[in-house]
Amino acid sequence: MENLNVPLLWMLVSRNLPWFQSQAFLLEVANKDSNTQDIDKLFDIWSRWLFIPCNDFDIANVELIFVPILLSEHFFLIVVNLKEEKLQFIDNMSYDTKYMSEVEKFSNVLSDMLSTFLDQRLPQSNDSVKNMVEYTLESPSLNWKSGKQKNNDSGIYTMVSMLYFDGADMFNCDVLKTVSTRRALRARIAATLVLSDMNTVRDEVLKKLSEFRLIRSQDAKDVFDGMKKKTKQGKKEKKV
Repeated sequence: MENLNVPLLWMLVSRNLPWFQSQAFLLEVANKDSNTQDIDKLFDIWSRWLFIPCNDFDIANVELIFVPILLSEHFFLIVVNLKEEKLQFIDNMSYDTKYMSEVEKFSNVLSDMLSTFLDQRLPQSNDSVKNMVEYTLESPSLNWKSGKQKNNDSGIYTMVSMLYFDGADMFNCDVLKTVSTRRALRARIAATLVLSDMNTVRDEVLKKLSEFRLIRSQDAKDVFDGMKKKTKQGKKEKKV
């Protein structure tokens, strides 16, 4: 990966930006019978998201809409494929039928809400938007699916999928297959987010980093001096 899409990554991990807020209201809509207020809040968040300066795209020309979801400290991705008129579920883990029924319920609410939202805001909604409520949920073939129920890299899987997935039925991504590569990506993503111009607390974080370096330098010196002292003591004991 030569470059990381900073706006996309920032939108994914920042709990203060619309995507994170919108998924909360999506969950409310999916689990309530009377949800007019939640729908209004959801549409308001999506409307504001369309005008975030970093987006710089025409929603009328979009073929894939990526919806990252965080549930119980685990990320997965639902892709609204307007070109193929289907929903695609991308996750590094494998699930039983019961869990997948919940994912399908959530995806149905998502397609219903998005269809209504886009139909109201696009001057001439095409058939793919109007037919969104009839989209079926599919899972592309992934050569990097781990199947492990405990995996701390779900955010990495989701971010890289948003960067490279093109809507095909097969999504091969070798960069996601090895732990060492994902670990390196995690470090690069963290650095990219901290240094981004979009990070309103960047200077504060960098200041704390500088302070941490001073503390770490002193700690390192203390540890090194302690090791030298222990080595000398050991040599004295051997001579005795």
